[in-house]
Amino acid sequence: MKTHLRCHKANHDCGESISGEVSWVLEKVPACFTLQLRWKTKGVGDEDSGVVQEIKFQGEQAEGLYEFSFDGVFEPCSFSGNLISIIWEVVLITPDSQKRRIMLPFRNRPLATEIVIGPGGSEIVCLPNEGKR
Repeated sequence: MKTHLRCHKANHDCGESISGEVSWVLEKVPACFTLQLRWKTKGVGDEDSGVVQEIKFQGEQAEGLYEFSFDGVFEPCSFSGNLISIIWEVVLITPDSQKRRIMLPFRNRPLATEIVIGPGGSEIVCLPNEGKR
């Protein structure tokens, strides 16, 4: 039983569409898959997240390939700072991963691929001013 998620590119300019593919080899015809384009914060304080777009699709056979494309987004840009980071990801949720997540919350999480969305396809990095007060 295998499921793979791949984005065609890791870095995206603001507003550029995000595409990739999902492939699977399973024991039986899968139920509905859900792909999400989402961002999350990581760092000091409360973590936050948001689903920007979602695609649901049905597997036709036990083995298959699905090509996807999300419309481009402009914000928030990927950001890395001392206190907080904003991380974008494409996430594949399968009915099986949802069931197992309830039973084993620290294992079998949905597949996720991190991507960068920012000016020129680059993450915004905010470093401290070393030696300055």
